[in-house]
Amino acid sequence: MPTSPSFRMQSMYHSKVQHVHFIGSCSYKSSVNDLSSSYSRNAVQLSSDQYSLLTESMTGVEDEDKTVHPEEMAGRQVVTEEKIEEAKQIYKLHFGTDMFNEEGWKYILQKHNGHIPLRIKQSRRTVVPCKNVLFTVENTDPNVTWLTNWFETLLVQIWYPCTVATNSRAMKATIAEFLQETADSLDSLPFKLHDFGFRGVSSVETAAVGGVAHLVNFVGTDTVAGLVMARKYYGCEMAGFSIPAAEHSAYVNHLIYNVLDLRLAHIFSVRLRLGVRITRRKRSPTCCTNFQRVWWRWYRTVLTSSTPVRMSGKQLKDMVIQRGQSESCLVIRPDSGDPHVIVLKVLNILEKCFGSTVNSKGYKMLPPYLRVIQGDGISLETLQGILAKIKGEGWSVDNVVFGCGGSLLQKVNRDTQRFAYKCSYCVVNGL
Repeated sequence: MPTSPSFRMQSMYHSKVQHVHFIGSCSYKSSVNDLSSSYSRNAVQLSSDQYSLLTESMTGVEDEDKTVHPEEMAGRQVVTEEKIEEAKQIYKLHFGTDMFNEEGWKYILQKHNGHIPLRIKQSRRTVVPCKNVLFTVENTDPNVTWLTNWFETLLVQIWYPCTVATNSRAMKATIAEFLQETADSLDSLPFKLHDFGFRGVSSVETAAVGGVAHLVNFVGTDTVAGLVMARKYYGCEMAGFSIPAAEHSAYVNHLIYNVLDLRLAHIFSVRLRLGVRITRRKRSPTCCTNFQRVWWRWYRTVLTSSTPVRMSGKQLKDMVIQRGQSESCLVIRPDSGDPHVIVLKVLNILEKCFGSTVNSKGYKMLPPYLRVIQGDGISLETLQGILAKIKGEGWSVDNVVFGCGGSLLQKVNRDTQRFAYKCSYCVVNGL
């Protein structure tokens, strides 16, 4: 009499680029035709230590490679009598007949005390070349051979954090390339891409999973749900960091009415780094001009004016400089407009007001108490062009930090990396 077969399932996929293995694994496929070649070039140009920074720096989210065995989950009962009964009712209403495998699930409850008899093997915190198995799933009880395939829908959902982690890492490699060419060091790299994606995803749970995936590569985030998940499930007390920031509409209204006191009090009562957005309307076709007008209302006449409003501008400049003596940094966030244009415009305005120096690579640097963050229109596809524009105009990329929201956490799907979960090994009658 033939025995029941024992199945082993493997998750496989195809993509164009190396991928980060995070609770499974992933890769990133972009619409940019030369992504593969440029990505490889990035790695070649980095020294061994710098490349190691990309491939091994799991910034705060730590875990060892390991095989997960059923006995390790002995304390977690998954199947209960109540769940079986609920599933039976739902399936009958859904299919119009008794299609639910009640006998199989009751066997698991009685034989294994509700624990799932599966062995899952995977390697974590790993950069895996494309077209490789990411994890294997094998049933440990030949009486429930159907169980490996039943879990496909749940287990294949690792596509999301893996895709986010790889997208984030690809942007990290791009930024690292330009930092190496224009900056004195790569020390600032872990802070160069900030997660702004919480409001752009479908749920708090999505923000948590995607937020943690980004923290594999960077330490900058405003997605608090990811920090909570890292604390709860990875034992990481604090995986990411941010700065107190002002919201644009409040500041624009104060600018319109020339109310400087609140603005000054807010900025300079905070002793840590502070980000300030100073934009007008995103829909405005003249947003760059609007930004410049707003900025100049703060700074343009600080050198020549003696009126009360202009004196406030001079006072503001002095306070920015004074704060810099305590290693505090004012981060200016423009956002509105074409990022290829607006970032350079802001850099040039700041240079006129505060001056610049030239680093060891021959590129201009703002004073250490001033930086710029661009958080609008940033993605893997746009980042290369923005960085090239900054470098081409003689500025070091070290002057700028980037924020990424929807393109980081939301504009991905399972087919982005072509994830699939397929049967690749089967034993029947010992063969």
